[in-house]
Amino acid sequence: MKKFLSVSDLHGRKRWMDWILRVVSDYDALLLPGDLLNSLAYDFAREYVKIGEFLAELDKVGRPVLICTGNHDLDLFNRLPACARDLKNVYWDRASPLIAGVRMRIIGYMAELPVTSREDVIWLYHEPPHNSPTSLDRRTRESFGCPSLSHAAIFEAQSLPPLVISGHQHSPANWSWCNGRTLFLNSGQDFESFKPRHLIIELSVEQKMAVIKHSSHQNIVRHSWK
Repeated sequence: MKKFLSVSDLHGRKRWMDWILRVVSDYDALLLPGDLLNSLAYDFAREYVKIGEFLAELDKVGRPVLICTGNHDLDLFNRLPACARDLKNVYWDRASPLIAGVRMRIIGYMAELPVTSREDVIWLYHEPPHNSPTSLDRRTRESFGCPSLSHAAIFEAQSLPPLVISGHQHSPANWSWCNGRTLFLNSGQDFESFKPRHLIIELSVEQKMAVIKHSSHQNIVRHSWK
């Protein structure tokens, strides 16, 4: 079983980045499904520097880091400081690396969904499916999600990968939603918490199964696919 850590919607919180740096070496890879930046920050230029320094430190750890852009990150890759150039272990939008035997695909914010290869096991895409439990606010029931991904979940379910990991909705009605062979995941966030909400994903490609734990919930989700 390979073990991955997924943390969405960091929004520039340094204490969360420091926590990730302390634990990331315990995992086979780190997955960051969008909104590393806080585009509403007073000193937005400093946000790019802070994220760049974070990525440079992560790169030194030597674990693969996969990042898809979110709605706060639209110019992230073009404005990273010099310390975050030529990173050896960081993968961005449009990459589809093979990590610890697991084929992953990184989809940028608002990008057209790709035609799925049956080799894909994990997608990173910032927005969860529109009107799904992972995109509906648990209090207001307002949806923050992607209509295209929702359409694919309904009409092209067998072509999607086994796991789609998102963020965007900070207070999802449910952190997981199974639709056919695909499990959609969104850990949400609690901005008052010392450490970020996160997912621990243990996965076996050979057995076609995954076990997912949420840092703030008691239940464990088990998922298998054909």
